[in-house]
Amino acid sequence: MKYDFTSIMDRHGKDAIAVDGLGAMPGFTPSAPKEGFDAIPMWVADMNFPTVPTIPEAIIERAKHPAYGYFQPTDEYYGAIIKWQETRNGVTGLTKECIGYENGVLGGVVSALTAFAAPGDAVLLHSPTYIGFTMSIGNNGFKIVHSPLVKDEDGVWRMDYEDMDMKIKMENIHVAVLCSPHNPCGRVWERWELEKAMEIYKANDCVVISDEIWSDIILAGHKHIPTQMISEDARERTVGVYAPSKTFNLAGLVGSYHIIYNKYLRDRTVSKGSKPHYNDMNVLSMHALLGAYKPEGYEWVDELCGVITENVDYACRFIQEHFEGVEVSRPEGTYMLFLDCTKWCEAHGKTIGELQQAGWDVGVAWQDGRMFHGPCAIRMNLALPLSRVQEAFRRLDKYVFNGGLAEEDGYQAPLSVGDVMGDFTFDTPFTQGRTLMETLKAAPKTAILFLRYYGCTLCQMDIHQLAKNHGKITAGGGQLLLVLQSEPEVVSSQISEDTLPFEIICDPEQALYKRFGIQGAEDIRAMVDGKAFAKLAKAAVTGYRHGKYEGNELQLPAAFVVDANGKVGYAHYGKTVSDFPDAEKLARVLAE
Repeated sequence: MKYDFTSIMDRHGKDAIAVDGLGAMPGFTPSAPKEGFDAIPMWVADMNFPTVPTIPEAIIERAKHPAYGYFQPTDEYYGAIIKWQETRNGVTGLTKECIGYENGVLGGVVSALTAFAAPGDAVLLHSPTYIGFTMSIGNNGFKIVHSPLVKDEDGVWRMDYEDMDMKIKMENIHVAVLCSPHNPCGRVWERWELEKAMEIYKANDCVVISDEIWSDIILAGHKHIPTQMISEDARERTVGVYAPSKTFNLAGLVGSYHIIYNKYLRDRTVSKGSKPHYNDMNVLSMHALLGAYKPEGYEWVDELCGVITENVDYACRFIQEHFEGVEVSRPEGTYMLFLDCTKWCEAHGKTIGELQQAGWDVGVAWQDGRMFHGPCAIRMNLALPLSRVQEAFRRLDKYVFNGGLAEEDGYQAPLSVGDVMGDFTFDTPFTQGRTLMETLKAAPKTAILFLRYYGCTLCQMDIHQLAKNHGKITAGGGQLLLVLQSEPEVVSSQISEDTLPFEIICDPEQALYKRFGIQGAEDIRAMVDGKAFAKLAKAAVTGYRHGKYEGNELQLPAAFVVDANGKVGYAHYGKTVSDFPDAEKLARVLAE
């Protein structure tokens, strides 16, 4: 694969509500996770992949020129859109005149809607319904009439054409909003489905506003068909709205566009959009689109769709095999799952609110499906590296759908090979606010070792041996991190910053020990064996002296080796205080 869809980006402090907005808007955003869990953002519809490099390159190149005054979209801008639509969607006959800027797809929807309907008029939408439609259309005073999608015998969401026709007639509806592909259900409508829908809209003289922002994110085996390409009549009665923002993760830059072939529809929509004088393009947004629609962008999207397809396959298979009572229709486009948890909640006596909170507590930041008109549903974003998707489902399996926390005292299930050690923030004796994921980038593999505390004589001897053999252990290119239950001040009073060739993570609250299921022994007798007594005697003879007592005196050791994305390749939980891998073992697993 040419582009990077596996690195775990740290988005904290980088203008991302996906991670920094957790808990900020109760009732809309997921809650922040409990201590010991990092957040896996699986709610708001943006992606956790770095975008195609040609986009930041285009923005930076334009930003180098120190003037950002008034401008007009260039012929290159229109040409890039025309070529993209022709190549990706098989569009024909598209000209510059049919394209217009929209300050967001929802802005385009509202401009078209207010051009052909008045506040109080009814508008037809399908349900489940994108929350953005509900808010923007409702806020402008329109009456939303839902035509529910129904599942066929194969569990595929379908339009109910009789219901659509009946409600259009009963409510005297003349504007309908179509979501293609559908969010949140993920349907990529087939040609016959769109033809039948457009026949109903034609028979009832409805203007159709087709939101096609998801049209580039299509899973393997499916093909998006623009609504306007269904027939000549569809071409003349439809306002199509698009954006590179969903495809390339550019929502923060804002930059959508409409395609309207009918001059009357186009004139009325443009007129409405121009009245508040808000609908003007940002110059960097234009250059972002130009960067996106370069040849590299075509390749990047193809790879993206392959990655999303793999993530969806994994998630749907996992749900079927592990989450009895949870139903999901496999999406054909978008990167969203829409989980129906009705049967699971009934079987376990839980509300959907309790279920989603259980996920939030362990860092799975999924989204309340009730705001999408799914009464017992959860929407789940899969636009993350597969390793993070796997980690999310591991947590849901162990802590949510098939059990709570492993122990009442907060210790969670142990890590296994193949699991992902989620990100966390830590302090060392000499630095603060570091993150695991940024630290892992320094080496292909990292050994993360858990001992008791710095004052422990056995730990002092282990630390000395790790330092002495550091070159041998890391000869294959790996690195070491040591976790202790010590306060940073205690360690810094004993060593200087350059004393050891590896860093010490200070965890005096034992949050990481609990998070990774590293428990203590039941009592002192279970903690030591003959090997431990021999080791204690050697430490005393060598001259190690006990320092300050800290943390859990019965704490047992553990050792993990993870790759640069946190995936566990080796996991060892000590059964006694001396049950800890030696230098040769660590060197071997780091080199594997």
